Amino acid sequence: MKSLALAALPLAFAIAACDGPREEIGEEVDNINNADGLLTEGPAEPMGEAMDEQAEAMAERMDETAEALDERADAIEDTDPVRAEQLKQRAETLEDTADGI
Repeated sequence: MKSLALAALPLAFAIAACDGPREEIGEEVDNINNADGLLTEGPAEPMGEAMDEQAEAMAERMDETAEALDERADAIEDTDPVRAEQLKQRAETLEDTADGI
C-alpha cells in the first residue's frame, strides 16, 4: 500500500504543477487576503487561471500565424526571395513573442 502511495506522489506533484504563473500569483493573493480564514476561496486564483488560459490561447494563435507565414515564405521563395525573407523574419519574431508569453 505504501508503494502505491509513493508511486502516486510524483503524479500528484505533476498535476499540482499545472498551474500557470498568473494562477499561482492569484492563489498567493487569495491566501494573503484570507489570513483570517473566513473565505473558502477568493477571486484572484480563478481570475489568474483565466488569464493563463487567454495567454496560452494567444500564444497558440501566434504560433499558428507564424507557421502560416513560414509556409507562405516557402511558397514564394523562388519568385520573391526578399519578401520571403521578410515573412520568415516576421514568423520568427512571432514565435519568439509567443514563447515569451
